[in-house]
Amino acid sequence: MKTPRSGREISKKWLEYILREHKAATDSSTLLQVDNFTVRKDLGDGYNSQVIFFTVETTEKNEANSPDVKKTYSLVAKLLNEETGSRVFATKFKINLKEYLVYTDLINTFNKILTEKAPEESLISLPKLIYGKCTKNDFVLVMENVENAGYETNDKCKGLDNEQLMAAVDKIARIHALSYVFCETSDTSKYLSLPRIDEYFDIIIIMIEGMLENTIDFLKSSKETEELGKKIKLSLPSLKERTFNLMSSSSLFKCIIHGDFWNNNFMFKYADTPDEQRIIEDIMVIDWGNSSWGVPLFDLQYLIYSSTQRCIRKEHLDKALSHYHSTFTTITTKLGFPLSNWGLTELKADWEKGYPVGFLLSCTLVLGTLSTTNPFSKRQISEPSILDKPFLLPVTVLLDAMKLGMAKVFMALTFSLREKQLFKKVMKMAMKKLMIPILEELKSGKNEAMNTRILDLIYEADENGLFST
Repeated sequence: MKTPRSGREISKKWLEYILREHKAATDSSTLLQVDNFTVRKDLGDGYNSQVIFFTVETTEKNEANSPDVKKTYSLVAKLLNEETGSRVFATKFKINLKEYLVYTDLINTFNKILTEKAPEESLISLPKLIYGKCTKNDFVLVMENVENAGYETNDKCKGLDNEQLMAAVDKIARIHALSYVFCETSDTSKYLSLPRIDEYFDIIIIMIEGMLENTIDFLKSSKETEELGKKIKLSLPSLKERTFNLMSSSSLFKCIIHGDFWNNNFMFKYADTPDEQRIIEDIMVIDWGNSSWGVPLFDLQYLIYSSTQRCIRKEHLDKALSHYHSTFTTITTKLGFPLSNWGLTELKADWEKGYPVGFLLSCTLVLGTLSTTNPFSKRQISEPSILDKPFLLPVTVLLDAMKLGMAKVFMALTFSLREKQLFKKVMKMAMKKLMIPILEELKSGKNEAMNTRILDLIYEADENGLFST
């Protein structure tokens, strides 16, 4: 069955196919037909994929003579982006394959380890998978929409409060601990598609430099912050070197890292209480397309500096680090693989070494996600094109093939020239151009949330001596 390429291509026939496949896994006698379906026009957050929400109404019966049962499914589908270059990029970096492996295999494997060796520990929760497919030219994940089960995302402008931060720290510590034990006890050759985080350094640093140059230009535009902008500019080579050293460190243990562990990739569920307190009952981690092998402090630095306000970090950083270490140590010890020579003192020392990672990534993320000029915000399913007409199918196929060929050629050139200064210079210039609207928004001062967060990161880093050369 052909996978739809967008929300507008979702059909009754395809929905019946995936739901029947899902039902057949547990009860092959179930009869199912789709009565109606609705696709939400707005797309969810997603840089590497289309996130499509839809509901499906069905009539089902367990066998031919049993009574009809009406059901409604609230679902989310992840598809590759429609834009050809983005699809080639996602395939080249195996973004789709990595997420497919996490949802269909890896987390289930981690939970099996917990169930067998530490059944008293809570499992890693994910949205229920309804259907998944990942081939060379095809990708889709269909999951339950956990919003209907009471899960919700947090406001990215506000950032995480103390309780939310501790819940996120607890969850990532468990994931890191389980993946560490898994690496120590299992054959990981099946997961060779998960790269090392340092393999992406050249591309990551180009994006970081583009955003940071924007920040420096913003600081230089005011006499009050001009000298600070110059100071950051001088420290940039040192910050890049220290970032690479952490990402490629062989002294720290390796585990599977999420790679994009920030506010919008958590969904919280709150318990019902008589006094209406918001007590966190569970947290789900979603969007695993950037997962890789790496050092755990990458996720932790990324989380704390990108997703909290300065007052939260000032008051609760030590507690968060202690909780991470305690949780990680408890899990690895219960599973029979305690990590020697990595006490809380060592973790805090590694944390200080990793500060450039947190600063650079968080500056990039804050500007990219809080800016109202972000082209990925408020995305909608594209309207039907005249090329969708059946009689123009040969033209569509030809154009798609041309776009695909050009995108593959460009990607090949990208990788062959990646180490060359010319390529880096061209990419930096392109990033600079893309960042112009964000710079203008910074200078206007109208986006209080973005300006406050970025300035807090900078002032905090300056006070901590990060820019001292």
